[in-house]
Amino acid sequence: MEEILTLDQIVTEFVEEKEVQPFIEFLENKIIPLCEKIASQNSQRVEKHEWSRKVPINESIENVYQFLKQEINPYFANQFMNIIRQEKYGNVKVKILPRSEYKDKNYYFNEVDEKGKVYIFFNETPSDMFSIIHEMIHKMNETYEIIDNEKYQTKLAQYFAESPSMMAEKLLGKWVVKNKKITHNDLKMVENERLKDSKFCVNEILIEYELIKMKQAGEELTPENVLKRLTDRANNSPEAIAKIFKQEIKEPTIINGILLNQTMGFIEGQQYIMGQHLSDNLKNRENPNLNFQWLHVVNADKDLKIEDIIETIDDFMTDPKKLNNQERIINTVIRDHIVNENEVFGIVRLEQIKEMCEENLKQPYPKIETEEWSREIDINESIEYNYKFLKTISPMLAEQLMNLLNQQDGNGPTVNIKPFMDKEKDIQGCCEGKVFVYYNNTPEDIFILLHEMIHAMNYSSTTIGKAYGQLYISEVPTHIIENLLGKWLVKNKLITQNDYNKFKKRRLEHSKKVSCKLLIEKELIDMKFKKGLYITKARVDEIIKNKCYINNPKDFGREELEECYGGLNSILRSKNLNFFEYRRYVIGQYIADKVENSENPEKAFLRFHNFAGNVNLSSDRILRIIKKDYQQEDIDR
Repeated sequence: MEEILTLDQIVTEFVEEKEVQPFIEFLENKIIPLCEKIASQNSQRVEKHEWSRKVPINESIENVYQFLKQEINPYFANQFMNIIRQEKYGNVKVKILPRSEYKDKNYYFNEVDEKGKVYIFFNETPSDMFSIIHEMIHKMNETYEIIDNEKYQTKLAQYFAESPSMMAEKLLGKWVVKNKKITHNDLKMVENERLKDSKFCVNEILIEYELIKMKQAGEELTPENVLKRLTDRANNSPEAIAKIFKQEIKEPTIINGILLNQTMGFIEGQQYIMGQHLSDNLKNRENPNLNFQWLHVVNADKDLKIEDIIETIDDFMTDPKKLNNQERIINTVIRDHIVNENEVFGIVRLEQIKEMCEENLKQPYPKIETEEWSREIDINESIEYNYKFLKTISPMLAEQLMNLLNQQDGNGPTVNIKPFMDKEKDIQGCCEGKVFVYYNNTPEDIFILLHEMIHAMNYSSTTIGKAYGQLYISEVPTHIIENLLGKWLVKNKLITQNDYNKFKKRRLEHSKKVSCKLLIEKELIDMKFKKGLYITKARVDEIIKNKCYINNPKDFGREELEECYGGLNSILRSKNLNFFEYRRYVIGQYIADKVENSENPEKAFLRFHNFAGNVNLSSDRILRIIKKDYQQEDIDR
């Protein structure tokens, strides 16, 4: 006959067992703070305690199927039906049985048993739908891994096993009422029953937590000591909590359960409390369906640990109504981008662009001996130097340059060259094949002119804007050609090395600025796209404090931090993201630096010049080329 343990012995075993310590910490840090809120939650007022109608079990199954198909994901719906219909070696995977056949209520309960078989007992009421989805989400989740032919819950499922099922109940309830499958009164009855079960778990958790704390403090759990502890808590707790301790003093249901079962139930009980908390707060989430799908997936991932997802779980405490105006703007902007199907590929590829940002930040500035230009250069002289230089690269490009300079259409000249007069209005650029250059009669004019002319040479009126691949590398040929031009000008003594260094420094300054702004936008996107978090000032400050989590924080100084804040201000002003603009310059600087001292930078220029003019260039193709030819060295290093 097995020894019957005392309360003190049972709790002592739990407290001293090493494997239980993480659960006790989770209980103290995450679950106990939720208990008062759930305990003080009132049941919803119902008009009558009767179901609105009889619901045949096949209709309940069909409603759950349609909910999953229409509201969640067709894949979920198909998986749901496949499991219900599946037979393997003659064994049905799901048993849906009439509850009326079982007179003893203690004999049956809905579950997925240790062998993975689902048992659902129905009574042809609206509540059947919720029983079905709860147990089927458990089955679809398969939060078990097999070790030595034994089934073990994944690490996350030990904390969140009930959360996806209870979240699915909440989402289903909203859908079936909206689609008039059941009434509001039916839903209130279902949710009241769920809350009742969760409140029982709160009772269990609070009593067991006090026993654990007593044991941790070295107290013996005698009836006298336990009574004293419960009485103290009953007299010094908020009303909803005090009521629980008073009830346990009057009728020790929880303690008797521990003695009867010879074990504590808080590990399982806290799963229901967390599930109640997360499902209650789905109403505050920007995309509740995705939140459910995310937790459904990660819950079954045997490689994930609780620290991998706890930040997202904690975010369910965030009340969006308490966000300030700036936080609301940034959250809206980021959300609008990540739900835009046309931008998903660009968002996913930001990780590759981040590597280039980090490399750009490492690049040293060239030495500047004086801030003065060496001489004045007439704009016609700048044009002549561009022509002569291009002849050394490609005579055809040189001729194309001159043709564009002399070209006119119905809207005037293709190339507009004017003296620089107004910093706000005179913006260098190339727009829809039209070039706008504003000169100062300095060596810088030579570089600016060639930069914009290369853009014009790649313009095609047959496409609206640029092809997806062109959007990534349109600045690569311009950045490469600037370096080639600078070296040629210095070699031919047309400008000084200091002139070239001045321009090169300005170009690198701009590249570092956009690299910083892209980094902060990427982290904001990741916060919502990967983690599903609300973006708050505290979280943004944490990103910047950690220097956008780059690999070499020493490359991230005060100027870079200021640029990150500048990027944030830009989002607030424009109510838009600009990473699609920044990435062109990031990639341009990165590749120009890579090829500058290569064997044949001229060949690299022509290669990317052709790419930039290719209207059929795909994003995937050009990014694979960049990864293979220019980033592999960084990966290996």
